[in-house]
Amino acid sequence: MKLALMCSAGGASIFQGYDIAERNGIVGADDILLITDRECKAEVAAHERNIGVQRIAFENKSKFSTDAHAHVQDFGAAAVLMAYSRLVGAELFQQIPTLNIHPSLLPAFPGIGAVGAARSAAASELGASLHHVDEGIDTGPMIAQTWITAPSALADLEVWNRASFVLKAYLAALVFETISAGHIPGQPTSATVRKTENASPALSSPGMIHGFSEFLSDREMENFIP
Repeated sequence: MKLALMCSAGGASIFQGYDIAERNGIVGADDILLITDRECKAEVAAHERNIGVQRIAFENKSKFSTDAHAHVQDFGAAAVLMAYSRLVGAELFQQIPTLNIHPSLLPAFPGIGAVGAARSAAASELGASLHHVDEGIDTGPMIAQTWITAPSALADLEVWNRASFVLKAYLAALVFETISAGHIPGQPTSATVRKTENASPALSSPGMIHGFSEFLSDREMENFIP
């Protein structure tokens, strides 16, 4: 299955997940299309990996979503994975499964600045959530969540952001693994996500688990279980 990515900045965590999957031979550049609305680091990352890029000027939510869906459909993608700073419309998410990775253990801390909000609240857990996009702000049906014991609230925000990057990369890797197996991640459901170890659901391929473990080896994330 092909996958479209939608980014408005760096999308580094998604590309980290892609790199792990690509090294395991389960996804390649021809399987991915990047959609952006501006010049950004995500475009550079895609070009470095020979991934196609389609930039769409953002005039309004409805037109952008309609144009994005047309490009996704032409590409033949089965789903869209977002790391995007604007809301998209029903012209996209009602036409094709549209997934978002949010840097909090939803429903806590929705919206922009979630990691900083978690730190300010001295949250005991730092998490990331993969969910279907709907008309709300991070309110769509849950697919997967991952988490660790949060850094100290006294730690710099950069420490929290580095930990959050790993959690988001894990969920991106999970999406690539699922798509490569011919499945669309988590059909919409209102069921509560059950916690199992540090992620629910979790990576299943030995190669992906090993690849993610290698990624963790120099990041002092021993408390995360891939």
